[in-house]
Amino acid sequence: MTKSLKVYSFLLILVYLSIVFSILSISLVSFSPIFFIGIALVVIGIFQDFKNKYLPRIVVNTIAVLSVILVFAASFNITALFDFAKNIIITFLGIKSLEKKQPRDIYQILILETMCMGIVGVATTDIKFLMMLIMWVFLSIFIFLTTNIFKSLKDEILTKYHIKLISYAVGLISISTVIIGFFIFLAMPRIQSPLLNIGIGGISNTVGFSNTLSPSNATNVLENTSTVFRIFNIKGNINLKDAYFIGETLDYFNGISWTHKHRAKGPKVIKGNIVSYDIMIEPSYDNILFGILFPHKVKIYKSPIKAYITSDNTIRTNKPITNRTVYRVWSYVTDSYKQNLMNMNRFLQLPQNIDPSIVKLAEFLKAQNKNPIKAIENYFKQENFKYSLSNKASKNFLYDFLFKYKTGNCEAYASSTALLLRLMGVPSRVVVGFHGAIYNKDGHYFFVTNSLAHSWVEAYYDGKWQTVDTTPADYTQTIPKLSKARMFFDYINYLWDINVVYYSSARQKYLLESAVKHIKAIATHYPKYVAYGLFVLTVFYLAFNRILLMFSIDAMYKDICKRLKQPDIKYCTPEHVPDFIKENGFKNFFDIYIKAKYSKYGIDKKEKKLAKIYYNDTIKAIKEFSGSVNRQLSKDT
Repeated sequence: MTKSLKVYSFLLILVYLSIVFSILSISLVSFSPIFFIGIALVVIGIFQDFKNKYLPRIVVNTIAVLSVILVFAASFNITALFDFAKNIIITFLGIKSLEKKQPRDIYQILILETMCMGIVGVATTDIKFLMMLIMWVFLSIFIFLTTNIFKSLKDEILTKYHIKLISYAVGLISISTVIIGFFIFLAMPRIQSPLLNIGIGGISNTVGFSNTLSPSNATNVLENTSTVFRIFNIKGNINLKDAYFIGETLDYFNGISWTHKHRAKGPKVIKGNIVSYDIMIEPSYDNILFGILFPHKVKIYKSPIKAYITSDNTIRTNKPITNRTVYRVWSYVTDSYKQNLMNMNRFLQLPQNIDPSIVKLAEFLKAQNKNPIKAIENYFKQENFKYSLSNKASKNFLYDFLFKYKTGNCEAYASSTALLLRLMGVPSRVVVGFHGAIYNKDGHYFFVTNSLAHSWVEAYYDGKWQTVDTTPADYTQTIPKLSKARMFFDYINYLWDINVVYYSSARQKYLLESAVKHIKAIATHYPKYVAYGLFVLTVFYLAFNRILLMFSIDAMYKDICKRLKQPDIKYCTPEHVPDFIKENGFKNFFDIYIKAKYSKYGIDKKEKKLAKIYYNDTIKAIKEFSGSVNRQLSKDT
């Protein structure tokens, strides 16, 4: 198949593969309908190139101008320049597709694709960007080398030798690029915060958390196992598998849903075991962060975004979280804290038209037990209430939940508990966040998924805000179990985030100091092993060169020429070497080398084996000739 494929056709296939890859890459993280303009132009370009029929230049120029004008009119916005940039780059890729591909055009396409990968890098810091980048580097190097071969061969037939030569070069350059890039990444000076903390959208994380609550169907959230945040670098004693992560407090109830309107006012005193921990949160496009009950201090790493603790012990930011963000929290681990509540009536607010049966239930429970919290907890247990992921549709939901169905999700329990407490004269509010965390054995960290979203109640009783969770404890059995593969891939993402996305100057300094310290220690205490290591590296280097000579005729030729310079032979052709070397292998080797390099069809396996034999014969002849010359010089002196 490759014998009938021309160099230019092969180059076109690679170019269009790279264009399609670039469009797919940027579409996966930030798709825009305006991309269809560029995609349509690419399709026309493919048809033109492979039919070898091209539109007149004036038509191409007209299409290009109209396309750019259309993109400007549809998407130019000074406040969203990255959205406009991705649209215009895809459009330019389409415009370049309409032209007959000369080397200059291909280099311009590669530049546009480089810009595409830059946009992808801004839109996402996920590990998938690394995979896209590696694939694009490999493909672009392949195109660059093929373009340079095309300059020499033009419309000649592409041979297997050419493809192998390009493949070896691509592999070597790609691996070298990755290795060099890795060391540059380690050594380059780090900045304390991103230069551009913008984020242009992309595939956002669907967080199973909302700053409003209504006892409605939450199955789509509670069955979602995507990661919301990870917890690591934990200092202090805490059982994260049973910890509550507070997000928002909801104090206003209109009979249907709970929302946040007021914060608790008054001096407070929180006591408990102090724990500190790092949290890496996925983009939520909200101003809310999460912390273990009860957070009292927060610090965001490497970001211009500021975070602070509210009087309700929730964590807020001055800007939405549009990128993956790492922050540290210090919390008091306790289920209650004292406060001299000065706006108590705000947390006793009741909706109009409460069902009389609910009011009577509250009065009954209050009479049954002096402790209203215990009274409600006992009621749910004694009446055998059950947990379910979804709530049954109802016009009067709380009545049906309390007296008819007696089954529902955490929203139903939290909403009815807070309402009953208020009817009993106890200030209360609903809290939404997450309950529990999953331990990842591969990475030794915890993470929280959407399926752990939860709501509970804080009741102000006996001068203290107390955590009240009336949801049946067995609700955790409904949380989806995660497979080992899911855990492993989360660990891979975690490694990428910690070691690449949040590779800080402090971590860089630590790694460099550790490396120097360990190298010195090894050199001091194990000098023999250092010598053995250098010996092994030397042997490996020599073996690698030998293997390279075995598989590359070009490398054999260069080695012969290098050796021929020793006896002062200036030109590396049969006409310019002594007859002894010429007749003992070199002429035959040179003929095969010329055929391999310049023939349309390359060489076959038999000729490749002969080239190795002639190479070895030539080396022997050079050694013998050099020895005879040296002996003659000795006699003359």
